[in-house]
Amino acid sequence: MGWNPNEFLLVGGGEIFYSDDGATWTEASWKSSVGGTPNRVIISSGESDPNYVYALISNNADNKANWVAKSTDNGATWTELTVPTDANGNPLGDANGQAGYSMSFAVDPTDPNVLYAGELDVFKSSDGGVSWTQLTNSGGSTLSKSSTNITILSTL
Repeated sequence: MGWNPNEFLLVGGGEIFYSDDGATWTEASWKSSVGGTPNRVIISSGESDPNYVYALISNNADNKANWVAKSTDNGATWTELTVPTDANGNPLGDANGQAGYSMSFAVDPTDPNVLYAGELDVFKSSDGGVSWTQLTNSGGSTLSKSSTNITILSTL
């Protein structure tokens, strides 16, 4: 399966489907190893290497981001990564469960290992999602507001 952002269909229930022709759809192999009920899914891929495909997935039970999944082979296989948390242990800075409508996710167009994930706060990974740095503070964590360094990748 060759990656093309237009070939993925995102549906509720945490499922990821793909198609090479737009007529026949196959469920991708991602499944959580930690349980829970996946819900909203955001897919992102870096333009510089389309083999890298990432998914940020919320949990239906508490409506928080619970999973980051990564594929380095066009979505054929997936590994589960750690969701970034703030100083209080809240995923993406969310203590209230807003992932159903305020979750965002992007891969830097020039480096497929640079990721941005956000909800109430924005986090950045420079190593393909292995580790994360908090860039913003919505007020619920102890991050200094003066320590942010945000780069706008693009505007719509």
